[in-house]
Amino acid sequence: MSPLLEVRDLTVQLKMDSGPREVITGTSLTIAQGESMGLVGESGSGKSMTAKAITGLLPPGVTATGTMRLPGSAGPTESSSIVRSSDVGRRTRSAMLGASA
Repeated sequence: MSPLLEVRDLTVQLKMDSGPREVITGTSLTIAQGESMGLVGESGSGKSMTAKAITGLLPPGVTATGTMRLPGSAGPTESSSIVRSSDVGRRTRSAMLGASA
């Protein structure tokens, strides 16, 4: 079965006074059509930040890089590099919902 969502080498950085700090490094996942996935981990392990990076809902001062493939989507998410900011997140959510950006 072909993947519904593929994420490769997701890295999330927080902008700190002392410089950028990686809070998620090199995470990859694949979800096939019809599959469910759960992220399990201790408090502060990056579950919510991973979901926010994939959906483009990162707060200000947080950046995500990597590659995401969402086959069949119209917009910036199909086989594209993840570089998330608030503006890119809005376009990504619109593409995922089938709305115009």
